[in-house]
Amino acid sequence: MARGNAEAGDIVEAQVTGVNKGGLELKVNNARAFMPAGQVDTKFNADLSMFLNQRFTCMVTKVDREDQNIILSRRETVGNRKKPKRASGRGASWRWGRFAKAPFAPCSLMARL
Repeated sequence: MARGNAEAGDIVEAQVTGVNKGGLELKVNNARAFMPAGQVDTKFNADLSMFLNQRFTCMVTKVDREDQNIILSRRETVGNRKKPKRASGRGASWRWGRFAKAPFAPCSLMARL
């Protein structure tokens, strides 16, 4: 993918070529790209050097043709893969606004106080 073809929202394969204070330097085919440190993963990573020479599937968040910059986000693609865990067990079907039977009588607690 050349710089002229990239659009915001595209999913691309990128290789990490360098690390700097602000994030990762990547290569998308022959185009240079940048990924801010906060967009590398869903959680904070203090040491970004562990990502050096890895390949990522990323989302293009911004393309600036004038400055020839491509900004990528891995957080968007990693976040989409994680599915929310579904509650299971005794309280799985409980929702606010529904009444549930308590294992004790509230009046008996008040009598003790």
